[in-house]
Amino acid sequence: MTSGHYVKNGKIDLSAPPANEGIRVFDESGSLRTVIGQYGAGKYGIKVINGEIYSSTVRTGDEGSDTYIGLVPPNGLKARYGGQKTIEMVANSLQGWLKLYYNGAEMGEIIARSDASGVDIDTSFYGKKLCLQGSSIEAYSGGASEFHMETGQFFNMVGRFWNNFLPYIDGSGYIGNDTYRWYGGNIQHLTHGDLCFIERTCAICEQPFKSGNAIVLLVRCIHEVHGTMTIPIHIGCANTKKTIEVEIPEVEYVYRLRDDGELEAHPVVKFEEVVEEIHRVKDGYALDELTGKFKKNAVFERKIKENCSARENEHGLKYFNDLTGEEVSFRNAHEAVKISDECLVSQEEATEKVMVRRRRPVTKKVVVELNAPKKTTLADTADAPVR
Repeated sequence: MTSGHYVKNGKIDLSAPPANEGIRVFDESGSLRTVIGQYGAGKYGIKVINGEIYSSTVRTGDEGSDTYIGLVPPNGLKARYGGQKTIEMVANSLQGWLKLYYNGAEMGEIIARSDASGVDIDTSFYGKKLCLQGSSIEAYSGGASEFHMETGQFFNMVGRFWNNFLPYIDGSGYIGNDTYRWYGGNIQHLTHGDLCFIERTCAICEQPFKSGNAIVLLVRCIHEVHGTMTIPIHIGCANTKKTIEVEIPEVEYVYRLRDDGELEAHPVVKFEEVVEEIHRVKDGYALDELTGKFKKNAVFERKIKENCSARENEHGLKYFNDLTGEEVSFRNAHEAVKISDECLVSQEEATEKVMVRRRRPVTKKVVVELNAPKKTTLADTADAPVR
């Protein structure tokens, strides 16, 4: 038995149906499950209650609009503004893959990598900026977390760590180095092995320190932010009378809200922004840190595989395996073909000059008198014996 409506070469008009009226579908218990029409006061469209919708393409906006968010096969979710991609979520892959665009150009990816060897990783986006912004950004891991950065790249974070900051392997890694040093640090308890100083010569005799020398610390100033600031000198120079000039950071006051709700002004080191010209390695090039030589990276181009083909249909471009006739994903239909090999190049070709904005501390020079004679005052001489 077949029941229902059948229309051939005709139409069904639902002109201004009342609220909750139109084409309605009820389940066995008599509950309303689907409404096509006016499903609420002034709301026209399709309402599905505890049901499902299956479709090849679902898009926002007007038909033919170049600004929309759409579920479009084969890649999943896409967002376009003015015809240019802004976000794409790739669904035809074994891994989670979110692509982010700016002005139509892909700037970065958030992707779940399953191959730790780095196979099939597109390196053409290294050096681009990928920013995560929010009032708080948190990252959790069930075990040891890893964060990898390519040589020459940087990670910028403004915020506070909630928990420990640990190296991946005990006794490995650095916090800063002789080229990129942290300006300062406040640590309540510091436990360390060897104690090292950046000074290599004595500030008094100006002779270099040597293995076996005994040293002491000279107080160069009592600073509002850093407290007692010192420099190492030879122990034999400790009683020398000398005047030296040293640089110390300037201080300015800023306001902060304390945990008890009180607003207070507190001293901080004064910084200034400067624009400087620096040299850096160009995108597509690299510096071999072991040999000191520059090289141009190998260039790969993604091409469709020989046994695959692309076909255009109403849902967009799809890829198929010509041997089996089965549909395949974009990634499985393509392969990386090397266009040129890695090769050594000159420093002039591999580097470029760029202008960068930096913050640097403002310093001033002060005079320190070592073992200066004590100044005699009237109080000192009042009870002095007469000779």
